[in-house]
Amino acid sequence: MAKKSLIEEAKGFTEESGAFTKESGAFTKESGAFESKLESAKKVLERLMNPEITLQDSLRAYELGMSELSSAQKILEDAQIKINEIKAT
Repeated sequence: MAKKSLIEEAKGFTEESGAFTKESGAFTKESGAFESKLESAKKVLERLMNPEITLQDSLRAYELGMSELSSAQKILEDAQIKINEIKAT
């Protein structure tokens, strides 16, 4: 079985459990940044699946989607760093 990416592994992460913020070093319910990024990426994917989308619009949508996924990945990486710091103490 292939190893899942951090984003694939975190799809079950819900807004109720909060989102990690590097600035505070804590999980906060108000930010919801991770969930927001994933939701935005899902909407972009839906748009890209539209057979009537223009090439120009698809390029813009793809760029936005990749940016959102990259931001979500960074949030997960920051959370992993924090988890490792906690384990080390």
